[in-house]
Amino acid sequence: MSPRRYKQVDVFTRTPFLGNPVAVVLDAEGLDVAQMQRIAGWTNLSETTFVLPPTSPAADYRLRIFTPQAELPFAGHPTLGSAHAVLEAGIARARAAGRPAVLDFYADWCIECKHLERQTFRHASVQAALRDVVLLRADVTANDDADRELLQRFRLFGPPAVLFFDRNGAELRENRLLGFVGPADFAAHLAALQ
Repeated sequence: MSPRRYKQVDVFTRTPFLGNPVAVVLDAEGLDVAQMQRIAGWTNLSETTFVLPPTSPAADYRLRIFTPQAELPFAGHPTLGSAHAVLEAGIARARAAGRPAVLDFYADWCIECKHLERQTFRHASVQAALRDVVLLRADVTANDDADRELLQRFRLFGPPAVLFFDRNGAELRENRLLGFVGPADFAAHLAALQ
């Protein structure tokens, strides 16, 4: 196995060793599941994430999350810690390039989330409006402790919710969208923020 860039991030704190730790492997392309699982066991943290090339043109990267025992579909603090590490490493250049970000809270069991994904996010006008925006998704389908922790962190009851962040990474809290929003209204909302 070739050397990999690796970072440990303390999430939810500015003080080292007081937050929720997550190990982030920044260049995981080419690793298979067994190798990822072995690395997660070696770090022995509650979660280890692996940053991979995106599978969607709207994304800057793809993330896989492992505990020392198994892969997780989603977890709150590892997702946030990984986003921090990815931005800091320059993999996604939202802050460095002065790009705003959109965080979409989604769940498979949420009907309005599916409408938002199929009707709004795939619409040409929305795709054009998102061209210079970093699009992130928080999948809270599992509704486990990590999902609830993430929702609580942003003071959300549940999905769908779309949060907007300025070019410096600060949330534009008054501009949140809760519930389904059609493509025309979503694109207009984005245009008004820029």
